[in-house]
Amino acid sequence: MSRSNILFEIVNNASKIGIQKIISTIKLNFKSPRIEYADTIEEALSLGVSYAITSLRSMIFCSAYDIKKAYHILDEISYVGVRGGLVLAYLDKLSYSTDLRPIASALELPLIQPRTFKEILLSLMYTFELSEALEIPVLYSLPLGYYSGSKLILREVRSYSMPPTFSKRWENPYRWIYFEDEYKSNLRVKLNVILKNLFKKFELNEYADNGGDTLIIAFGALSTIPYLIKDSNGKYDYYLISLHVPQAYMEEEMYNIARKYKKIVVLEPGYPIIEEIIRRRVKDSKIYGKMSLPDDLLREFKVEYIAKVLKEAGIMSEQQLSTPEEFELEKIKAYMIKIDENIRQILLFLKRYIEKLNTIPIVVLDYNILQDSNLDVLRYVSMAKADFDFKPKRYKIKNLLDVIDISLKTIDPVSLTASLRRILNGGYTIILVSDINTLEGKISKLGDIDCVIVIARRGVKKDSVEKLKDVGFKVFKVEDLNNIKVHRGKLLIVVEV
Repeated sequence: MSRSNILFEIVNNASKIGIQKIISTIKLNFKSPRIEYADTIEEALSLGVSYAITSLRSMIFCSAYDIKKAYHILDEISYVGVRGGLVLAYLDKLSYSTDLRPIASALELPLIQPRTFKEILLSLMYTFELSEALEIPVLYSLPLGYYSGSKLILREVRSYSMPPTFSKRWENPYRWIYFEDEYKSNLRVKLNVILKNLFKKFELNEYADNGGDTLIIAFGALSTIPYLIKDSNGKYDYYLISLHVPQAYMEEEMYNIARKYKKIVVLEPGYPIIEEIIRRRVKDSKIYGKMSLPDDLLREFKVEYIAKVLKEAGIMSEQQLSTPEEFELEKIKAYMIKIDENIRQILLFLKRYIEKLNTIPIVVLDYNILQDSNLDVLRYVSMAKADFDFKPKRYKIKNLLDVIDISLKTIDPVSLTASLRRILNGGYTIILVSDINTLEGKISKLGDIDCVIVIARRGVKKDSVEKLKDVGFKVFKVEDLNNIKVHRGKLLIVVEV
């Protein structure tokens, strides 16, 4: 099964899993009557809860930032509970910024990250069952980094259906009313009992005793690593974790198992949460993980991090893990995120322009365009690396996001670009890409900017276009960009007028 259609397959199998509605804050590159779009996470949760309190299953697809932003809403939802399943699925870059296990722990919500492509649908089905059983939302991580040997195999899931129903006093006389000064103890007591046993019994958490003296503990997508090293010298035992629960509910048996081993290797993306717990609870074992590595390897999911931990533990050499074939960053197309095609064509045009320059380009993009076009998701597949060279330089464009240098939400892009042109003397080409509405009342500031690309999108007034033509803007349609000569000056690109 191709990896290019993970979300499509989730949507295609939604009826089998019993998902009544999928609410997305991210534009997807396919259509389905089961998908409903929301402009904000607040709107998405409002829709999702309306399904979940009537015993129907709903899934919200969003970014990790959305979930952080909605913390206070999720706290209230987990307080009053749900009846049908409510699952929040998000893209996980396997970095600190998208590691939501601390958020899940603070909210006392379970979090599941499938260990392999094979488990995507199966684990999603378990996630909904878990949400219904505990009557709380559950977080579901879709990681972007995977061992390249894994294949997406859709395991058969049983069909599920449930008619909508609303029970005003389900388990509580005021079940769906939030009282700040009242603690709904019946829900929490049930959670305490269930979560203590759930970690041990969850099918996608797995312990394998192979008679070795080294235990490898791996979370989520990094659970594929032990299969990579199973043929290397020595025997290794594995504790593979797909379900994250708050630390207070982690099974004591895991620590008892860990105490039997002389060496413990902990592999996890983002924060070293499991490693920190193991170091506190297991005193007599040698422990290898993120906390024993240099800080520069801790921020993101990197092959070097895996390689150095395994090398330090004496399991594998760095060379055995550092080849590009062993790991790959899953392409964004696997989740079929929709990048606005008109904006993509404009950036391709700009890329050709930049590549012909003999100067260093500085491209300022109107934040409204960045936000509306889904360009920000391209960062998940970007291979751009930090550079600490003080001297300015040109960088090869490997990703359309590499075309953009500056895009700020609260700073006016026109004023910023005009200021940069005045401040930077020679050696630079200053380029502004702006929405036509952002230019309202600011046309006089454009005079010194080397290249201005203005985008007129749906709903723009025709007189706004005429005003720009009067001050020397040349007008093109998006479909004409491949045929025009790239040049400096003022361009007005009409998407829809």
